Amino acid sequence: MMAAMYWCRPPVRGTREEQDRWCHEMRSRHYSVWAIAQRLGVSENRVLRACERVDAGRYDG
Repeated sequence: MMAAMYWCRPPVRGTREEQDRWCHEMRSRHYSVWAIAQRLGVSENRVLRACERVDAGRYDG
């Protein structure tokens, strides 16, 4: 149930870090890049770059 709630509320007006982490989390749950991009209102390329940034540890403390 919590996963569905999280999908329903993407951080459209959130910071870049919040959006990047959300994209990465949704990809880890096997949502398609296209679906994530549509939900967030960004390009598919933006979603892929967001996942790369999170994987590279850009937002690690």
